[in-house]
Amino acid sequence: MKLAVLLIFLGVASALNCNAYGIAATVDASVYSCNNITVTRANYQILKDITKCETHVTPYNICICPADYQGKTCQGKRQTSCVLSMISPSSGDCDTSGNYNSNLKGFPVCMKVTMDSVASIVIQANCTTKTAGPSIDSYYLSMTDINETQVIKNYTFKYEVNDGKVYSSGPLSASVSTKFIDYNRPTSYNGTLQEIVGASAVLGSQTLLSYNLNRVPKNCLNSGRLYYQVWYDGSLNFVTSTILRSTMDDQNWSPPAWKSKFPTGLVIGLTVGLSAALIIAILIGRYYYIQYKLKKEN
Repeated sequence: MKLAVLLIFLGVASALNCNAYGIAATVDASVYSCNNITVTRANYQILKDITKCETHVTPYNICICPADYQGKTCQGKRQTSCVLSMISPSSGDCDTSGNYNSNLKGFPVCMKVTMDSVASIVIQANCTTKTAGPSIDSYYLSMTDINETQVIKNYTFKYEVNDGKVYSSGPLSASVSTKFIDYNRPTSYNGTLQEIVGASAVLGSQTLLSYNLNRVPKNCLNSGRLYYQVWYDGSLNFVTSTILRSTMDDQNWSPPAWKSKFPTGLVIGLTVGLSAALIIAILIGRYYYIQYKLKKEN
């Protein structure tokens, strides 16, 4: 019975698919069972003194994953996390005169545009792949006595990108999202534009992003100002980033002329009418006062 179970296990494991960049390997390892049921190494340590448990060494099939993948079959891409910086417009381009108050939250005028033009900004990313290097999934380590460090040192991986911080087994690119915010519908993504950037952008090269402002919904222009956010959205190669926030100001915008909605004609009419009524009341009052004085004298 034990042999049948072991053969079934090995039959499944021998077909182990470690996806495109993982390495399938077979290592001699101790596996654990208690009462003829396979258990983890931790459970074996707990149960061995209170029930019938045993270990045996067997060829064990595993996947060894490169630095940018993880999982039992190296199916999961590891996250590359970036911090974005705005290179242009820079703080030196900003106009801090006029009504701008640095003690209040907000943005000075740093970039003047027209809504029928193409506007460009330059950003730079500082990225790191969240990894400790090639790895064996914790599942295999929990079920056996495999020494991860000893096994991995026997295998090497070739990366298309490896600068000591960012690793990529295959071609590296990232998706950049820019959202122009519609404050009437702040959760709407109608004003979001996407662009694909290559490995150089992830590795820290300055990246030019251009926007045809004709494509930006008109509702995003708030009192002559566009508020926007830029970030690596993670949809390609799990490259994510912090969010850059900034503004563009329409140089052709001016506040609309103030128009009173109050009915001016009605105000004038009421004023004239009330004045006339007051004059008439005064005249009537004086007339009766004179009449009263005459009667009193007689």
